[in-house]
Amino acid sequence: QGLSNPPVLNAAVMRARCLICLILLALPWKIRAHASLRGRLRSPCHCQIDNKHWRKASRTEPKCLFIDLGAGAGSDLEAFAQDKFGPLKNCPSGGDWEAILVEANPVFSATLKAVAAKFPGKVHVNASHAAYMCDAKTAFYVNPAETNSIAGFQQAASSLRTELQKLEVETVNINRLLMENAIPGDYVILKMDVEGAEFDILPCMAES
Repeated sequence: QGLSNPPVLNAAVMRARCLICLILLALPWKIRAHASLRGRLRSPCHCQIDNKHWRKASRTEPKCLFIDLGAGAGSDLEAFAQDKFGPLKNCPSGGDWEAILVEANPVFSATLKAVAAKFPGKVHVNASHAAYMCDAKTAFYVNPAETNSIAGFQQAASSLRTELQKLEVETVNINRLLMENAIPGDYVILKMDVEGAEFDILPCMAES
């Protein structure tokens, strides 16, 4: 829903949502344990849509919630804060908002913390964590010569024609993140750029 006129969905948004729905409906839901939709790669865990130990968000006042999966250096947060996604004054509760950043590549940790410091109390950074469909650990590879980008997520180093550095990080279950941070009255903006993990995350979200 656009912040400029939240109750009204324009035709472009409706087409985009319909396209996403068609893509999701075409995906095979019954995925074998530890299988991945990203080819032959093995998933570190099953799709997990709920857990009795997860705690629902306790706040009652709605707000805009910007969730950036694959936050990089935080440029999309900066754009969000500058009304590039719509006027923040139109957020619920008099323009209240919050942001959650998830980024697997540790090279961005200091940068993200610096960006978050510009908005005290508004931004929560999950540095060195990979967005996924469950809580586990996973590995990816970066090119030391190009440390600002992930060269392969859960890929075998031998399949890439370069010397790569293997990094292991914990994953963040997006279903859990939403349950523990969002409430029904929120305007949630979820941006996802996670090196192909979208093909596992989206079907899992659709089951929740």
